[in-house]
Amino acid sequence: MSSASVMEIWIDGNKISSTTDTTTGQTENQANLYLGSKGEISNYYTGSLSNFMIFNSSRTKAQIDEYVQSLTEVNNA
Repeated sequence: MSSASVMEIWIDGNKISSTTDTTTGQTENQANLYLGSKGEISNYYTGSLSNFMIFNSSRTKAQIDEYVQSLTEVNNA
């Protein structure tokens, strides 16, 4: 997540990394998005991913907690 001048990585509702975002201007590209590999046919992640989310704006800690709680409820139903 990037907001103001801070870039963060969150996993399971916990912030695991944070750094200053020194990006200037808008960044974008037309590249494919790969999860668990770099497009290779070997050397890729072989586990499973669920509930991977991409948003077009940053989220607050409270919003992230709400997502995690609702996903936990759904997965435990």
